[in-house]
Amino acid sequence: MWCAVWIANKYLMAGTHVAPGIDLVFVPAGFRLLIVIVFGVWGALGIFLADPLMFMVEFGHGSAREVLINAFISGFAPYFTVKAFCRVAGIKGSLTQLRPIHLPLLALAVSVVTPLLFNLHFLAEGRTQPQQFLHNYTAMMTGDFLGCLLVSIIARVGLAIGRAAFPRAP
Repeated sequence: MWCAVWIANKYLMAGTHVAPGIDLVFVPAGFRLLIVIVFGVWGALGIFLADPLMFMVEFGHGSAREVLINAFISGFAPYFTVKAFCRVAGIKGSLTQLRPIHLPLLALAVSVVTPLLFNLHFLAEGRTQPQQFLHNYTAMMTGDFLGCLLVSIIARVGLAIGRAAFPRAP
């Protein structure tokens, strides 16, 4: 699912493309967050395993080390950020404790941490220059946050429609 959304975003949101790996609206970031929230470490592992394909589509080449580091950031940075957020917010292991106010805050946390790690990685690998760092980081952070918010809103509306269509028995 994450790969399909990533590919669709690449073509449907082409007008928001800033640089390789950076879009001003990045819907896959929202799906990545949703996958990590719902499936936990298994979702992060799935993203980690799928990311090398996305890396090659986006960049065309990269060393095995670069691809693995990128995949680790893609899958596990959101996972560890969600875990840290839940610990700070007092959310213990159950999605039932997740409140609507938590979603934009989670989106913000993941949208700050993951792009920071990606851009530090791009800088270390020579994919970007130091003077581009702040521009690329803020663009990626914005794109991830907007993508996360969009998916959160769609998920919330979908849940509301589902609850209305299939009410629980009293």
